[in-house]
Amino acid sequence: MARKRTIDDSVLGHLKHVVGDLWEAPVSVMFCEKMWDISLSIRIDEQCGIEQEQQKAYGLFVENQEVIMLETQSKLREYAKSHGVKNADGASLLKNVRPTKVFIPYASQSPTLGILFDAKWDMSHGAAVKYVDGRLVEVGQQDIVL
Repeated sequence: MARKRTIDDSVLGHLKHVVGDLWEAPVSVMFCEKMWDISLSIRIDEQCGIEQEQQKAYGLFVENQEVIMLETQSKLREYAKSHGVKNADGASLLKNVRPTKVFIPYASQSPTLGILFDAKWDMSHGAAVKYVDGRLVEVGQQDIVL
């Protein structure tokens, strides 16, 4: 049986190999006044390893998690309404979305991450909120960060 591969990183923590270039670790986030245990998922190039911009993206998330998650909730509520969700206020938003991952793609010029959600209005593509340099830049389907 193959040995399960792991990486211990000072910023990202204990990562386990999932498949291909995808690695994961557990992370907890507060969304709609509820604590969620989801995954930190990161794409790691085998040749380059974890890149500094990826560590910086996660560091910015951890340092600003409360503000980021409140902003994410607000923008996701607007996005849901734009897709026909009539009541996306307060806990009603949770009837339509569920957080699934904090996703860090391959390193780019700026620290980038996305918060991914299952969305009832788009079961195939879900929803995502993308942050670059710790600032919200886009809300859309998950492919904006995948």
